Formats: sequence, structure tokens, C-alpha cells
Amino acid sequence: MLCLCATELKEGFDLWIDEVAHTLVPLINFDLYEEVREVSVLALPPLLKSYKAAKEKGYVEGYQELPFEKLCAFIVTALVEALHKEPLMEIQVTILEAIKECMEVSGPTLNTDQIKRFLDIIIKIIIATSTLSESEVENKHMEHFHNKVYILKYSFIFGFGTVGYSFTRLE
Repeated sequence: MLCLCATELKEGFDLWIDEVAHTLVPLINFDLYEEVREVSVLALPPLLKSYKAAKEKGYVEGYQELPFEKLCAFIVTALVEALHKEPLMEIQVTILEAIKECMEVSGPTLNTDQIKRFLDIIIKIIIATSTLSESEVENKHMEHFHNKVYILKYSFIFGFGTVGYSFTRLE
């Protein structure tokens, strides 16, 4: 519902952005229901888009708790940490897509430590999923997941720079 509100109201959702962000971010790690995690993740990119639209129209001057850059860093960092903790591959893919969308909206707002943490997590996920046998995960889902990871990794590298990393594709 919050995702729909942010999407439909666009810059008109500006009064509730901070409150909604601080409500949704903890829910992306909600252990009891995977649906709660998934819908919380799905709501974050429209929230940033709403904030950006409001900012461009001058609606958020002086009353938002978090400036746009800090909100972007807050959300993307939380998504990256959730990606690291998420046990379900389907939700990991959703998180990867949300991170990519958020990065497209935010531009280069992360600091060097956040970028390094993100890349470390991506590399760990690639290594961990590369060692799974076909009996543990369907090959089709694994290929889809790896494609999302690599697309996001390269989008991240080109958008933010490599920060001293060198990458090789794991086969």
C-alpha cells in the first residue's frame, strides 16, 4: 500500500517519506514473514523516486529529517545488508533489483566505505552461490540470480567507480 501511495502521489508523498523510510527499512529483515520483507523491499525505490520528484519541485526544503543523499545512503546500505542476510534467493533477486533502481535514482551518493561493503557482499554472494550444487537450487534460478548480481555489480562499478577493486568473473 505504501509503495502504491509513493508511486501514485509522487512528489505529493513528501510529507511522509522520512516516517515511511524509517518504518520500512527495519521490515526488510523481518524474520517471520517473507512477504513482509519482499513488499518492504519493493516499496523503497518508489519512495526514493517520490523524494527526488519532491526535491526537484522544491517541496522538501527545510522539514525533512534526512536530506536526499543521506536517505539514499540509508536505504541502499540497508538493502545491501539485507541482501547479505536474506536466505531466500527469490527475495535476494528482488533486493538486487531494488538496489539497482535506488542507485539509478540516487546517483553516486554512497561513500567509499559503503561502496567497499557493498562490493564485499556481492563477491561473497557470488562465491557462495557458485559453489551450490544443482540439487540445492534449480539451475535456471541460479543463472537468473547470477545475471542480476553481475548486472548490478557492473552498474555499480560504472556508476560509482571501482574503489581499487579488481574483478574477475567466476566460472
